[in-house]
Amino acid sequence: MDDKTFAYELASWLDPYMLLQCVKRYEIEREKALARTSLVIGSDELIDGEDAGFPELVAAFLRGFRMPRPIIELLRATQDASQISAETWNWLENVELSSARYKVCSREHVQANLPPHAILLIEERDAIADVIQGPVLALLDIVVMLADHWRKMANLGARIYYEHNMPTPFYAYIDLRVAESYLTLEDSTFNGIAGAKLRYRAVTVYGSPAPESPIWEASRESARFMAASTHMPIVEGHQ
Repeated sequence: MDDKTFAYELASWLDPYMLLQCVKRYEIEREKALARTSLVIGSDELIDGEDAGFPELVAAFLRGFRMPRPIIELLRATQDASQISAETWNWLENVELSSARYKVCSREHVQANLPPHAILLIEERDAIADVIQGPVLALLDIVVMLADHWRKMANLGARIYYEHNMPTPFYAYIDLRVAESYLTLEDSTFNGIAGAKLRYRAVTVYGSPAPESPIWEASRESARFMAASTHMPIVEGHQ
């Protein structure tokens, strides 16, 4: 997935209200709106700023970002034309984040003016930082969820041929990037077992057993065997 497509998909989390405030600030207090500021991104789940490939995904978002035209047109149609100039709308339509800079934060060397859970600083214009905060935090939530899974796979030492089961190419793209940050994935010529063989399932036996009922004990033992059998190694060459 290219950067523009990825950024457009992630912009679904953009808050139209924040975009409107950005427009108004540019119109009324342009100098303050364009002053450089730092957007602090924090997480207690990621180990540090480099974890799960998060900075690279943020960088792709910043490179590809454009203000969504449908939202701009909606705002233009609902706002008083006398309050916001054509120059301001034109500026908004052409905003890019090529000047944005980001810095990865280390948990070992936390800056004095930052919270201890800070993992990333994004330097941008003040009004624009407010706009991109929602999409970046949404990306963080997705990455954190996927990182938990792939971190466990990496800890198992699993050799994995990757084939996603994500609902859209957008989620599949993030999933693959996160997976690659933890594992060296096997290519399609890998002639072995695909996956980590985590097939365990629980089997529940329910009812009202009579004291010392042999039928109940037999059912419980059978259930234990059924559950345990799903965790046994898969024999190569067999389904």
